[in-house]
Amino acid sequence: METQAETETGQWAILELMGRKVVAGYLTKDDWQGHAMLRIDVPATSAFAAFTQVYGPQTVYCITYVSEEVARITAEHNRVNPVSVYVPDLQDMKRVRRENDELRDALRQMRERLDKPGLPSPGDPDTDPTRLDGEYDEPFERDEDDDDE
Repeated sequence: METQAETETGQWAILELMGRKVVAGYLTKDDWQGHAMLRIDVPATSAFAAFTQVYGPQTVYCITYVSEEVARITAEHNRVNPVSVYVPDLQDMKRVRRENDELRDALRQMRERLDKPGLPSPGDPDTDPTRLDGEYDEPFERDEDDDDE
């Protein structure tokens, strides 16, 4: 059971958040613009440097107080990325821009081809290859006998 001193200074914990995110580290109470928040200092892992995140209490699904050893093992196992937003590096941006330019060129070429005369007009019985000499111009009506099948 945690003591008053541990509650005031902090304690090692596994924090389960809405959205199935699990973070392990040293948990303390923080204050942000007059609102109580939970601060978790996540230890360094083989994948990421140590980092700190602050969460509102409404985002917490469960807090499990554990030993420092268990918190560090959990942090290593989970390897939570401290920055989980999409931030492509510059090389990726160059590639994306090049691909976008290529797609724009292809779209421009398709539009130019559509503007050329001689292409079939949708619905035109003389040029639309999907129409069969007006054979299906009349709406289809079911026979009463079709229900028996």
